[in-house]
Amino acid sequence: MTEVKELIILPKVSQTQLSNFIPQLEQEGIKTVYIDPKKLNKQKTKLQTLSESVASDYVILDKGVKTRGKK
Repeated sequence: MTEVKELIILPKVSQTQLSNFIPQLEQEGIKTVYIDPKKLNKQKTKLQTLSESVASDYVILDKGVKTRGKK
C-alpha cells in the first residue's frame, strides 16, 4: 500500500526569479505553493496557492476571522 504525501513549497526567490521558478516547480510535480496569488503577476499556472490572502485557493485564518466559501 502506498501513502500519498503532499509537499507544499514556500518559494524563497526574488520576484524577478519567480517567473522562472514557478514552471520548474510544476515540472517537478509540486501542486501547492505557499505564496500570495498577487505575487504571481497573473502568470498562468496550475499550482494551488496557500496564504493569508482571501484570493488564494487555501486561506490560513487567524482566530476569530471567518471567510465563507473557502477551505
